[in-house]
Amino acid sequence: MPISSLPRSVVRSLVLMFFTTLGAGAVSAQEAVDNPGRLLASNCFQCHGTNGTPVAGGFDKIAGGSVKEIVSELSEMRAEAIAGSEHPIMTVHAQAYSLAEIDLISRYLATVGAVAPSSFKLTVAKTGTGKGTITSSPSGINCGSTCSKTYTKTTSVTLKAAVTSGSVFAGWSGACTGTATSCTVSVASAATVGATFNLASSGGGTGGTGGTPVSSSITLKLEKAGKSYGTVVSNPAGINCGLGCEKASAPLPKNTVVTLTAAPVSGRKFVGWSGACRGTAAVCTITLSAQREVKATFK
Repeated sequence: MPISSLPRSVVRSLVLMFFTTLGAGAVSAQEAVDNPGRLLASNCFQCHGTNGTPVAGGFDKIAGGSVKEIVSELSEMRAEAIAGSEHPIMTVHAQAYSLAEIDLISRYLATVGAVAPSSFKLTVAKTGTGKGTITSSPSGINCGSTCSKTYTKTTSVTLKAAVTSGSVFAGWSGACTGTATSCTVSVASAATVGATFNLASSGGGTGGTGGTPVSSSITLKLEKAGKSYGTVVSNPAGINCGLGCEKASAPLPKNTVVTLTAAPVSGRKFVGWSGACRGTAAVCTITLSAQREVKATFK
């Protein structure tokens, strides 16, 4: 029976059995769980070299290409008839996968062999009802007017908060935590630091009612779409919805000013907030005057 007449599921099984038993780019069981794209892409390594980088004179290098280009080429081959195809072997491979699996393969190959960036942007996002400035050492951030700066990887950046008269510093969120007026970030990737200033009459520290007795607790509820694509944390502490977390909630004193910070994993992006938070900025601030529900979407 010609391979072109076999069901796609059978073709896929044959391809996996043939190439994984050859040992080229062998993938462990744990790697298959942690990175399914690498498992699927391992079938490419027999011809295109370990992790998609061939030796001199071999097949084309496929590591480090753009996701869009790899998806486009594999999708075109997937749609071709095997008989008479210009790339019969690749057509067989491509037709062994679903479009979702092609996306996983492409995302993995795009990250392999890519030159690691040597610098990253650090961004400060000020929130709250009060006023103040954030400065950095080494210099570069004076927020104020300049709220982001690109630093060389592994640079240790100290951020300092200075309040304007009539305001208080309520704390950090994102890449910094706590309520001390300074924090230090080791730049390892693009990062956002939230800094909350409140009016003195609205309370300082980690939020609250500024001397007014707290009558009750209010529940803040978070739902996350794209649970493995990013994290959401709150300041003051209460919500820490990491990878794999889909929903979280925290009881906090009524009228607490809460800052939520969204951080996507590498290769994904934060789409935006809905519910009590709105917009696409990574940091959102709300006041718990009543129960609040927030949804954060990553893709």
